[in-house]
Amino acid sequence: MTITGKQHQLLQVYCIYQSVDQTNTSGIVGEKTYFSQQWEVLHGMGVSQPQPRTRLIQDLQKELCNLPSDRRFILLGDFNETIGRDPNLMASICSRHNLVDAVTARHPHACHTPTYSRGTKRLDYALISPELIPFLHASGLNQFNEVSTSDHRALFLDFDRSGILRTGVPLVTSSQQIMHSDSASIKEF
Repeated sequence: MTITGKQHQLLQVYCIYQSVDQTNTSGIVGEKTYFSQQWEVLHGMGVSQPQPRTRLIQDLQKELCNLPSDRRFILLGDFNETIGRDPNLMASICSRHNLVDAVTARHPHACHTPTYSRGTKRLDYALISPELIPFLHASGLNQFNEVSTSDHRALFLDFDRSGILRTGVPLVTSSQQIMHSDSASIKEF
C-alpha cells in the first residue's frame, strides 16, 4: 500500500508472510501449506530445487531496491524467523535498507518476547525506515488474543500523523497487490 505523506513524499507499507522452514529429509510436507504452494509455483516456473523462503527474500530485495531512494517504508509481518539468526534471510533486508525494529526501538527488552503462542521465539516484526523513528510515539506487542483470536500476538505502531502525513487521514494512492516474481501464477492460489 502506498500512502501520500508530507510534501507529497510517499510511504510504502508491506504486509509480509514468510513460510515456515519446511525443509526436511523426508521431503514430506502438507500439500496445502503455504510452503508447498510456493514450492509448486516455483517448480512450475522451472526452478529445479525451489526454496520459497530464499525466493521471498530475493523478490522483496528487488522490490525495495526499485523504490526511489527517498521512499520511506514499513514492513509488517510474520517472518517465521528470529531476525539475525540467518544473515541471508530478513537480516539481509534490514542490513541493506538500514531498517529499524519499531518494537525494540521503544522497548529493547522485547527483543526476545515470543510472538507465537506455541513457540518460544519472536517471529513477528514491524520494520521501519530510520527516518520514521522521530515520529514513532509508541509501539509494542499485545497479549495473545487481546485484539483478535490468533496464535500470534498483535503488534501496534502509533505514529505522529502530522509529522509524516500531509492530512489527518491517510490517502491511499494505489490498490493492494500481490508481489511475487510471477504474480500471474500466484493468483491461482
